Amino acid sequence: MTGFINENPVYHALPVKDFEGNPLVEALLPPPNCSEEAISSLSRIPEFDESERDLPSCYRALLPARLLNFMFPTTQHARLQGRIYGQVMSGYRWRNPTTVTGQQFLHGEIPAREALDSSIRGQFVPQVPATISFLTGLSGMGKSTLIRAVMRSMGKPVIRHSYYRGAPFCESQILYMMRNVPDQCSAKAVCKSFGDRADDLLGMKLYAKMFADKSMTRTHYVSALRKIVVNHHIGALVVDEFQNISLAKSGGKKEFLALILNLREELGVPIILVGTYRAATVLREDDSIARRLVEGGFHELKRPSSHEDKDWRSLCNVVWWFQWVRNPQPLDDEVVEVLYRCSQGVTGIMLNLFVTAQTFAIEEGMETVTPAMIEDVYQNRFRPLHPMIQILSRNDEEELAQYDDLYFDAMSGFKRDPLQNRLERVRSALTLKQEELTAGLHRAGQSGKKVRSQKDKKKVSAEVIHEALHKAGCYTSLFEDGTP
Repeated sequence: MTGFINENPVYHALPVKDFEGNPLVEALLPPPNCSEEAISSLSRIPEFDESERDLPSCYRALLPARLLNFMFPTTQHARLQGRIYGQVMSGYRWRNPTTVTGQQFLHGEIPAREALDSSIRGQFVPQVPATISFLTGLSGMGKSTLIRAVMRSMGKPVIRHSYYRGAPFCESQILYMMRNVPDQCSAKAVCKSFGDRADDLLGMKLYAKMFADKSMTRTHYVSALRKIVVNHHIGALVVDEFQNISLAKSGGKKEFLALILNLREELGVPIILVGTYRAATVLREDDSIARRLVEGGFHELKRPSSHEDKDWRSLCNVVWWFQWVRNPQPLDDEVVEVLYRCSQGVTGIMLNLFVTAQTFAIEEGMETVTPAMIEDVYQNRFRPLHPMIQILSRNDEEELAQYDDLYFDAMSGFKRDPLQNRLERVRSALTLKQEELTAGLHRAGQSGKKVRSQKDKKKVSAEVIHEALHKAGCYTSLFEDGTP
């Protein structure tokens, strides 16, 4: 668990009066102030060494799966980063535990809807309730990955404070908690899920027992969750797979939506809802609920419209670097086009396709990935995806409503493919080691000169991403309509 915990926070004073002297904000990493910083903070780059191409094929065939945990930030990712960062910062604005107002909030003396603004002669000033934002997009576009990357760019999930400005300040701060909409889709189930997550992050069983009493009412569950939010200064609650509320039993959807709005009012903590376009249908059912569910922003993670899209070309430029075949070929327009045609710009599908093509090329002794091979892999190994790819290519709104069902059916179909089974096992193992790999890459960055000086060692780092973005001209457009 130590990989999730910052035991020695560094406090960064911000040039914004609203957050002056707020340790919960100052312990976070400062927001990026240029496009290069935004890209670097969101990137998750797989380990790569050209000398690995000399390994026996039985080992090399395992390596392309590293790309399944790859995060390539695009222009829209960087802009969304700024908006989510701002939402979390605003949530901490009134919850400074070193102020009278913050202490009153901690001890329940002031509702989340009110705050004492000490700068206005001690008057009580109505506080705008914590906002709810909504992130949507197609399955496979990396919505959940983006949220985790944004939060990772702000700091570790848990921050343990000891001293602040020379005075004792013993507090545990949880930056965010992210949970899926549970199968039961009930208020109790989601509160219990957040309680379990808090215990996991803190490495101790503090809150699970609070949710063990099945006779507790929803009010009691919300009260228990409030204790976690207050005691550990939670920056945001993220509710993933929000579209699952459409599968709730009679009355379940209404109860769940009421809970979300209740949490917004009572906890004073930002809430981020993440779901596919199916989740957006919930917003159409009740305008008043829709307005409150997107007051913090409605963010759509869009797929590229064609293979000529600037972000798509940048993605292909970067991904193409990571080849473990012995005879990698330069990227050309034909590769960019076939990758788009066979994935329709859905990042998760494109990465799976490229990984599968590489693995196939290594296992069959071909040692080169070509457009024809990518097409062949798509036709023969990605058949479950064909119906949904055809729907995306037609871009028919009525047909697109079927996309989610087809996507999950297709993913289930992959479980019967032996190669996909092996890739999934490797991916699972890499996920378990994600924090260790991240720490290792950070250490490599700190000693980059030493690594590059080793004979025959050519490491690929964030420079690859920056180079690709410069070539595509993305840096000039990244902040053109406002810094993210």
